Amino acid sequence: MKKPVVIQPVFATVLNEVIHAFQTEFSTELHSLYVYGSVAQGTAIAGKSDLDLCVIFHHPADGLERKISEIQSYIMNLYPIFSKIDVDAGYLKDVLDPKNHKRWGSMDQILLSFSGW
Repeated sequence: MKKPVVIQPVFATVLNEVIHAFQTEFSTELHSLYVYGSVAQGTAIAGKSDLDLCVIFHHPADGLERKISEIQSYIMNLYPIFSKIDVDAGYLKDVLDPKNHKRWGSMDQILLSFSGW
């Protein structure tokens, strides 16, 4: 049985802001957002750890890379507690395609997900 995920309090506000930023910027394109790595495992260290995100979109969005970069900069400036923010972005059809299992097969290692918007 999987251990329940407990987000460290220092990161909870940041994750709420990340979710809000992606929901606002990609209101119709966003399928889901996943947090993995040390933040999701509850072992992150403020000022040293990075934030690992996997963001899945229903369909392409205009200026996707630029908008993601702007969100990364915004969060880093607002909450400088991460060494960096890594975002792996993909489209739902590609994630679900069996021939892309090597790239997206590790989705079963994701520990914390936010979806349904």
